[in-house]
Amino acid sequence: MHTHQTHAPALCGDHHDLVRDFCGPRPEVVVLCGSTRFTVAYADAELAETLAGRIVLSIGCNTKSDHELFADLSSGELEAIKRELDELHLRKIDLADQVLILNQDGYLGASTRAELAYARLLRKPVRWLEPVCDRTSVGVLITDPQGRYLMFERASAPIGVAPAAGHAAEHGTFEEAAHAEVAEELGLTVTSLTPLIHGWRDNVCGRHPAPEADGRRGHHWEIFQAKVTGTPAPSPRETRQARWLSVEELQQFARRTAEHALGLIDAATFAAAPGIEPVWVGWLAEAGLIALDRELLAVIDRLASRPPARGRLTPKAVTGS
Repeated sequence: MHTHQTHAPALCGDHHDLVRDFCGPRPEVVVLCGSTRFTVAYADAELAETLAGRIVLSIGCNTKSDHELFADLSSGELEAIKRELDELHLRKIDLADQVLILNQDGYLGASTRAELAYARLLRKPVRWLEPVCDRTSVGVLITDPQGRYLMFERASAPIGVAPAAGHAAEHGTFEEAAHAEVAEELGLTVTSLTPLIHGWRDNVCGRHPAPEADGRRGHHWEIFQAKVTGTPAPSPRETRQARWLSVEELQQFARRTAEHALGLIDAATFAAAPGIEPVWVGWLAEAGLIALDRELLAVIDRLASRPPARGRLTPKAVTGS
């Protein structure tokens, strides 16, 4: 947050006729960006941001809903006004401390994309009305003195047993995301992180893709081993049945996911008593914690990205290593 410290106006060159001294921290300024078709979203956001103590900069003029003001203008004249309004909105971004993108239903028009690009150029913090996926994820493995792994069932999709994990970039760096996800999901404090593995997985995501995403489905993952302090206090909003699992138990849960990938367990049955979250089967195998046939791992990877493809595997493959 930018602040304006208390001082004597006569001793500096600030424009005191334009910007008054707040005698302390200035409220943050947020600018709303989005399609002018979303008039309700603009009104709701302006109210919510104001009640949150922020100064709100909005569109001010809507060429769609305020059409009676422009009824007598030619199309050329209307386009000139739109260009002027677009330029004016960039100046509002200049003034703002942060940008709130009103991406209702994932929609971003050309003007909003240009405003987002400008905000990124200025390194303005960007928030979203509806969460977006920038194709980055972090995962954190935590062990106890007995070598067991702290895992839980996800309270929402994707279904499965997994360690702490989540989207990364919204927290900053991968390391910052690891700290945040462990705290949010498990109520623990990370004291150290050791990078284990990283790479791309084509796992599905319920979020809208970020505009700067390259079009690929999936995420770039960074997996860490963490040391933590505190007593687990799992979030009821994000987790269910958090517990410590041995390597042998991880293998059993991975086999249940394999059975689901092969169509031997239907979706409802798997949701009621899930195995390892499909995307995590590959990571646990790569970390050497579980062992499954390579072809079976490929089937589970496809399950992580779309409905299961049974291929030519037989149920016998589930018990293989």
